[in-house]
Amino acid sequence: MPKLRRTRPDTQLRQRAAVCTLVATLAALSLLASTGAMGPLETSIFELMYTMPDSLRWFALLATQFGNVWVCIGIIGLLFVLRKNPRLALVVFRNSLVAYMSVEFIKFFVGRPRPMLLLDNVISREIAVYGNGFPSGHTALATVLILTLLPHLPKYLRWLPIAWIGVVAWSRMYLGVHAPLDVVGGLLVGLLVVLLADYLPWPRRAKR
Repeated sequence: MPKLRRTRPDTQLRQRAAVCTLVATLAALSLLASTGAMGPLETSIFELMYTMPDSLRWFALLATQFGNVWVCIGIIGLLFVLRKNPRLALVVFRNSLVAYMSVEFIKFFVGRPRPMLLLDNVISREIAVYGNGFPSGHTALATVLILTLLPHLPKYLRWLPIAWIGVVAWSRMYLGVHAPLDVVGGLLVGLLVVLLADYLPWPRRAKR
C-alpha cells in the first residue's frame, strides 16, 4: 500500500481517527437507510426543505448542477486547457471517479428508494431522475470537487466549500429526489475520498 505523504505523527493519527469515524458513521447510516423507511425527524427535515416556495425551483435546478458529472468533466477540461495543470486535473478526475463508483456501489447494496416512493404527496421537481437514493451522488461529487480544489483556491474564496456543498445538498432535498440521510451519506463519501486520496497511487501529488 502506498505510503501517506510525510506529515507529523499527530496529524496522521488525527487523519486515521477521522477516517475511522467517517467509515463507522457511513456504515451505520447505510444500515439505517437499508430499512427503506424515513423516520419522523428525517421526514420533518425533508418536508421543511421540500415545501419551500415553488419560485425557488429554477434556482435549485441551477444549483444542483454543481454536483453534476458534466460539471466535473467541464472543470477537469478547464484545468487542462486554461490553467495548464494536467496533474491537478488528473487528481480531480481520479477523486471524482472514485466517489462516483463508491456511490453506485453503496446504492446497489443499500437499495433505498427515493422520497417520492417513501412519502405521499412528493413528486420530483427534476425530470431525469432514476435509481436508488442513498447516498446522494450529487452531494458526494460536489464535496470531492470543491475540497480537492480547495488548497488551490485564493484565500478570499475559502468560504466557497460550505456554500457549494450546502446549496447542492439543499437542492437535492428541495427537488424531492433525496432525503436528508441521502445527502449526509453523500457528504461522508466525499469526505472519505478526499481524506484517503493520499493512499491512491495515481497520479502523483498535484503541484500547487
